Amino acid sequence: MSVFRWRRRDPKAATVAFWSWWPSVAAPLASAMEADPNGPPKKLRRELEAHVEAIHPELTWELLDGTLARHSLVLSAEGAPELRILTERWRRAGPGDDLTWEFAASRPPNPAAMHSPLHVGRRTLKPLDARFGVETDAARGRIHVKISHPDLPYLQDAERLWFTFLLLDWVLGEDDVERWIGEVRFSADTEDLDGPGLRRAVTELSRELGSGQWAHLEGLDAAGRHATVLARIPFPRQTYPLFDAHCAITIPLLRTPQPPEDEITALAIAPPGPDEAELEEVDSLTRVLTTLLGDSALLAAVETVPDARTLHLYADSESVVSEQIKAWVQSQSRRDIAVRWRLDPGWEKLREFV
Repeated sequence: MSVFRWRRRDPKAATVAFWSWWPSVAAPLASAMEADPNGPPKKLRRELEAHVEAIHPELTWELLDGTLARHSLVLSAEGAPELRILTERWRRAGPGDDLTWEFAASRPPNPAAMHSPLHVGRRTLKPLDARFGVETDAARGRIHVKISHPDLPYLQDAERLWFTFLLLDWVLGEDDVERWIGEVRFSADTEDLDGPGLRRAVTELSRELGSGQWAHLEGLDAAGRHATVLARIPFPRQTYPLFDAHCAITIPLLRTPQPPEDEITALAIAPPGPDEAELEEVDSLTRVLTTLLGDSALLAAVETVPDARTLHLYADSESVVSEQIKAWVQSQSRRDIAVRWRLDPGWEKLREFV
């Protein structure tokens, strides 16, 4: 075995190094931006690039006009959920916003950028020529989008995809794209809405759903059994950017329904559902658990089949939630409760439902 080892990247140490370096360049960087509309000199840009790359080489950064401060420094995960955690930890480790600088862990809306030509491959595109069509799925808290632009047919697939999501980020902001946007398709026809029109469609759905609701879904599970699912909408991952671990807690139902013995009758009537009294008991157990966990975990979905109920929770993989759940399970002597953990920074399990 070789005595040499590849040095592992340490995002935490790189984040500490970034914020130790930042006070030495914050004022010069702000002055340079105010003196030159093209941005800071190459030396400062190279230093900033190196410090961001040390956190992770796939992160990107932008210097923008601030919302409340004069300037904004943005780190973006470019849609990669496992990197969104790094940008959030970077922001939280920082000094906080002041009158000169504010910091963002995802790309904010930037409608002004739509007015500048954008070089994509060998073409120069006008973002304002983009048009959007929308289909609102209020039951799942999603807006499906069709996008048209005169130059889309002439772009390579990767260029087309990058350009499309950059436009969506500029119109809505990176987090709201993931929170609200469902399917994205390219359209050969010219769609009806400009950027502000797409923003209004998202705002209308946001007002309709308020602070959040539960989508009620029905279907068949992998075994062909009737299943019901309650899932939080709108998609809540952006509200809990550090929650990267999925926990499935399966609670067996002790009083399972029995189908009719007569096969013809069984086909003619709806399958019996779980015992309502027992479901109320399981609801009570769930309330005890969620009260115990508090804000350290989120109950994102509840899945019920005839013989079991599964709670789908998300939490920070670096927290003590797993120990809290383990203690709760051990207190439930009447039921053989199964617990399964896996890393799921993109909340892919919840995406199966909404």
